Amino acid sequence: MRAVVLASGGLDSTVTAAVAKRDGCLVHL
Repeated sequence: MRAVVLASGGLDSTVTAAVAKRDGCLVHL
């Protein structure tokens, strides 16, 4: 599974990336 996170510099993108990584996704920032 792949997660694409749009890093806007906000906390939301950081949390989203952390959750995706925790769930075992390949995260692209």
